[in-house]
Amino acid sequence: MIRNSVIPVLERVNPNFKNRLNRKAQRFDAQYAFLTYAFEKLIAEVVTMEGSTIQLDRSAFCKHYPESFFEVFLEWWLHRKSFLGKETEMILGLAASRTGSIVQTKQCKVYRDRERWVFVYPEAGQNKAQTSFVLEADFEDETTLYIGVWKLQLRRTQKPAQFKQEANQIRYWLDLGQIQFPISIRPWLQGDRMQPRGMKGSKLVSDIMIDEKWPLHEKEKGLVFDNGGKLSLLVPFREANWAAISSRTKTCLELTVSQSV
Repeated sequence: MIRNSVIPVLERVNPNFKNRLNRKAQRFDAQYAFLTYAFEKLIAEVVTMEGSTIQLDRSAFCKHYPESFFEVFLEWWLHRKSFLGKETEMILGLAASRTGSIVQTKQCKVYRDRERWVFVYPEAGQNKAQTSFVLEADFEDETTLYIGVWKLQLRRTQKPAQFKQEANQIRYWLDLGQIQFPISIRPWLQGDRMQPRGMKGSKLVSDIMIDEKWPLHEKEKGLVFDNGGKLSLLVPFREANWAAISSRTKTCLELTVSQSV
């Protein structure tokens, strides 16, 4: 051990070494206590928690202290949360990275989202849902799927006379006369494009999410309905123009979307 092997050698060189080391340790303890006193007052304003996600907002911190102090605050907070030394260095390194950079730790994923450090923890008891599914033309008239974080309730039906949305749910109607089977229901990929309902041209799925102001750490939850390379739906946002129901629609695929618990 260092205490038993190195310190005696240093004491022979400098008999006052142990006293100086103890005084320095006491100063470090006092400095950490001062940081804790100052930073704990900022927790309510800088740190927010929603479900299994924690966000640290640098812009909120900078209302009280210079931006250069944020790294000190972040390291102090990470120490309180029991992050390891190497993980701490990786998370601190996000300050020099571009928005969208990700660090994977043993506890969670950490995203840099502009002025926010976003910590996404696994949800306790989360369903081990499948990540994709292939829907065939002979699917049951009423089918429920759990894909990613979503509960998808699909129903083959006549075109409704009125379109009713309910609280905590999103509902879509796709024209079965336009859709080709099988449909691959999968996570979106970089480079995916679709023509959202109401638009003339196509657009990158990633750009649609930006337009919808979806948080960066939520983007990986997005699903697409892929009809042989042609996207008919982006969950949880909108249908493609070509697949949306119209005055000529006879039967449709009704999809009710909610977050699975």
